[in-house]
Amino acid sequence: MKLLEKKLKPLFRIYLAILSLVVGSQMGAFAQIFDCEEELFSKKDKKTRLFGYVNMLGEYRIPPTFLKANPFSGKYAVVQQGKKFGVINCDGILVVPADYDELSAFINSKGWFRKGNLWGFLDTKGKVLIQPQYEDIEEINTFSGAVSWVKKNGVWGLINRENGRMMVNPVYETFSTISDSAGIARKKGLLELVYFGDGRIIISDMKQIKKAGPNLFIYESQDKKYGVFNSLAFITIRPTWDTLFLNGNFFQTRKFGKSGLLTFKGTEIFEPQYESISPIHGGFVGVKKDGKYQVLNLQNTLETPNQVFTNGQLTSEGLVVLKNNEKSGLWDLKQKKWLIPFIEQTIRISNNDMWLEVTKSTKAQLFDFKTGFSPTFWDSLNIEDGPRLIRGYVGNKTFLTKPPEMAQNQPFDQVNKINDQLFLVQSNHQFGIFTSSGTVLFSPEYESIEWMESASKEMFFTVKKEGQWGAANQQGKLLIPTRFESILPTSPNYYFAKQKGKWGLLSGAEKWITEPRFDSITYPKKSGQLPVFPVVVWKKGKSCLFSSKGEELSELIAHQWTYLEQDVWGQVSAKGIQLFNNLGKQLNDAYFQEVQLYSEGKAPIKQADKWGFANAFGKIVIPCQFEEVLPYQKNIAYAKSGGKWGVLKQNGSWLVKPVGVAVDQDEFGNRKLVIP
Repeated sequence: MKLLEKKLKPLFRIYLAILSLVVGSQMGAFAQIFDCEEELFSKKDKKTRLFGYVNMLGEYRIPPTFLKANPFSGKYAVVQQGKKFGVINCDGILVVPADYDELSAFINSKGWFRKGNLWGFLDTKGKVLIQPQYEDIEEINTFSGAVSWVKKNGVWGLINRENGRMMVNPVYETFSTISDSAGIARKKGLLELVYFGDGRIIISDMKQIKKAGPNLFIYESQDKKYGVFNSLAFITIRPTWDTLFLNGNFFQTRKFGKSGLLTFKGTEIFEPQYESISPIHGGFVGVKKDGKYQVLNLQNTLETPNQVFTNGQLTSEGLVVLKNNEKSGLWDLKQKKWLIPFIEQTIRISNNDMWLEVTKSTKAQLFDFKTGFSPTFWDSLNIEDGPRLIRGYVGNKTFLTKPPEMAQNQPFDQVNKINDQLFLVQSNHQFGIFTSSGTVLFSPEYESIEWMESASKEMFFTVKKEGQWGAANQQGKLLIPTRFESILPTSPNYYFAKQKGKWGLLSGAEKWITEPRFDSITYPKKSGQLPVFPVVVWKKGKSCLFSSKGEELSELIAHQWTYLEQDVWGQVSAKGIQLFNNLGKQLNDAYFQEVQLYSEGKAPIKQADKWGFANAFGKIVIPCQFEEVLPYQKNIAYAKSGGKWGVLKQNGSWLVKPVGVAVDQDEFGNRKLVIP
């Protein structure tokens, strides 16, 4: 048996090595660069709850004696003992004593250390190479980077880790690393492209940058011209264009009012001579020149007939609808022939590129790209419905018809689309619901049907028959019979129901959890469109928070309630706003003039006409001392003090002291200081 084990053990080691990523994942480690004799992985001991390092077989090579054990980088790893950090070698020996408040990964035997609030630089012999003087540091590449961002006096610069030489002096308000080779930094409201190799500023004074792909960036120069650079800090397209944006795998450009196309490397495909260029479809592009529309391939060859067309629209099927005045036709770009003759008619393409609506002499037909014309004629079609059912109209009747056959089956007085799966139908003043596959969910027998959608897209229905309401699920099953004056689903198990003018809480088993006694119910907290407990119930002009168990969580009082997110509620009275949690417990005795919504664990609060921040437990964590504030976003908040805007860190200290005249916000919600 021992001989067999001896023979199998090397094979087992090879097997484990092949699956090292899996093993590493199970041990809480990531892919590393190793110089130790064995690959070592951080592992937590279940009994002591301390960390050590194991080999591929799970055998401890460095005993579990650390509160935290970071992955090895080369021959060294950062570990925590008590409240301090140090560096060990492959044998588990502390080569840098655990005397530091924080340590970065040691690369090439060197790393950043923090003592107090300042960062310095040392080697694995404990020799201080750069005295603590930086407020913050940001590594560019954890394993192989030779440079780091450093912050001094509130601004960022770039330093060489090997010799401590400042490559770019600290002048930047913010920065973003786009690759191991380059970063973007902001200075006085303008952007610069910084090359990490030698600290050169490749492009300066950029007004804005937009990502155009994994490694490409469109930038606007100070003179409002557009160019492109890549993540390696190479300029691939010079800033000579009035506009520049992606069109398929090309850049569409505009200069002197004319459009053209460039490759990602800047090679000209179409010189700027066109009034407009359409989105590229299947290697074809529509262009308009001197008011005439044509389709070209990407070799600049004409693909449409030698006729005059004023407009056109490409499809993803290699087809194009061509138009001129009252005439339209469908041209096959690959077969070079008309699929629908160019005559007096109108042709409309569906958004999903599946069908055409062809209207000739006031009658419409569906054209399917695979099967051609359907045999049925209509007054009009709603070809955007798809993909399985389309609404067709004849006279004052509406049909739910299936393409491509388009048979005229059951007519309805009206059909409204609820979503891609459901249609609300009306016939003889009665309502029902059909699915997009044509299945009857509710037959048209109800006086009214209403619906609500949960955050997970589950549908809940309330239906009315003979003046009474009930509730049904998305499978069409009636869960609560139609016997209430009104009903409000909260989930499959709870419903607020109204009887004799009062609201109560009903279980899914149709038993009262709370007998009807409330005048009204409001639900500021929602999951999708559905109420989430606690809700606010009202009785004789007084309100309180109410649980799913039928409990009044707070005192009935004549005040309003507002939901502030993150399970915090505000009770609004003449004295101000007080904070409560989800259980109706008052968080503190303080009254606030205003409270904004919570974001990242904090809410802007106003007291004595000054703004600060409170946490989700109601504690004021940043005193009310600012003239204005904006909510936290990406771990920072903007605050106004002394008439100027600055940037706050999570602890309320200044990341950027007040220097801005305003805060700008782009279409994506990203904010930036406006600095004169």
